Amino acid sequence: MIYQAWLLLDSLFWMGIAYYFSKRYRDALAWPVLFSLIFIPSYPLKALISEYGFFVMDVSVIDIEWKYLSFFIYNISGLAVIFPFIIFARNRVNKNVRTSTTFQKDIKLITRSYLFWIALLLILSSYGADAIYSIGYNELMQDRIESRVYERMGSGLYALLRDASLVTISLFFIVNTSGNDLFIKRLALFVYAILFSLLSFMLSGSKYQGILPLAALALISNINLMPVSKGLKSFRAVIILGILSGFIVMLAGYLRGFGGIEDLYGVGKIVLAFQQLSNSFDMPDNLAIILSRIDSIWYGDHFLYITFQYLAGWFPRFLWEDKPEIMGNLYIMQYYMEERFNGGVGEVISPSMPGEMIASGGIFFMILWSFFIGCVMRLVHFKAIVQRTPVSTIVYIWCCLNAFNLLRSGTGILGSLFIFTTIALIVTGFISVVAKGIFNNFGSSPLGKN
Repeated sequence: MIYQAWLLLDSLFWMGIAYYFSKRYRDALAWPVLFSLIFIPSYPLKALISEYGFFVMDVSVIDIEWKYLSFFIYNISGLAVIFPFIIFARNRVNKNVRTSTTFQKDIKLITRSYLFWIALLLILSSYGADAIYSIGYNELMQDRIESRVYERMGSGLYALLRDASLVTISLFFIVNTSGNDLFIKRLALFVYAILFSLLSFMLSGSKYQGILPLAALALISNINLMPVSKGLKSFRAVIILGILSGFIVMLAGYLRGFGGIEDLYGVGKIVLAFQQLSNSFDMPDNLAIILSRIDSIWYGDHFLYITFQYLAGWFPRFLWEDKPEIMGNLYIMQYYMEERFNGGVGEVISPSMPGEMIASGGIFFMILWSFFIGCVMRLVHFKAIVQRTPVSTIVYIWCCLNAFNLLRSGTGILGSLFIFTTIALIVTGFISVVAKGIFNNFGSSPLGKN
């Protein structure tokens, strides 16, 4: 019971940190607020739930000393990530600049409407004809879900198309939102986001892909409110939305299988849906297992090779013919969770943010590297809030949407961030150049000025 009490106190501690950042930045949806709030169910609350049998890897066989060590390490790593937001200066929001102002000079009304259809085309292309045909058919959708693990092995081009789709739908939201939009316009954008989310969810069978458009619209709307009201201030509202989001994700996990989850133990499908949701937050359990099996906690077992894999994972295979098939999370899983790697389950287990770093370079490296990642996030946050360009806004939105992935896998977010930033620059620049060319050749828009 003492261990459980520490977990509850830790949850309250991180709740206090989230509240502090919401007041410091006067924005309840700022990145450090979201990170701190997501940290709670990802680590202390999940560790507490695991004590009652909700786990992927059986942590009941691990000595309590490893659980306490895991508790200490994931808190140190989390604090190192948010430390740059404490020591660096507060943002000064430019009240005369709105996020979409610069971009709107090039994108006219007629071009804005095309952004949604371009994003739609990109998302359809990224999943292919088989995914489109599987919509509405239970057996085909089940096959789609089971095949996702194999798609990850050679789907670089499709992943780039999905990134381009997220960039384009974000641009659509950016150029169509402001701090003083009419209710009917906000409702229309919300309907667009709902439709795009449903399509992404049905094509991918992924809860994460399904929630991206809705979350992007919410975050973009919040940023555009900052010159008017400095963003969403209600910390209580964010807590309520977070709890509701958990239920929505749990429901989405159930609907993803079209109600086909088998109740083998007679516990009820609601309990099974909760089990499935809790399995996504398996980081503290996996960290405890890695710590109990690692040879050197202080220096790691792989001389930063795992970190190199994460950073070089974006490198195209046609330029690196000997690029390993088993990298990152799979590599860690092969070394420290062999029973799952060879178990034919078809699911990759997350090593946790500190687990990946400790396996690669030890505790001291974990602290320094967590701080470095926090500095990167602080820089992205600063650029988005102060400069307010479309690219900086989109990259910041991506970082907010991937705070959970940072907690799951750590360094893996940096390679993906580099790729996404590159895609955002290319797509935004291309659309801007095309829009300029159209209206330079054909004159001003017949729909009038913005």
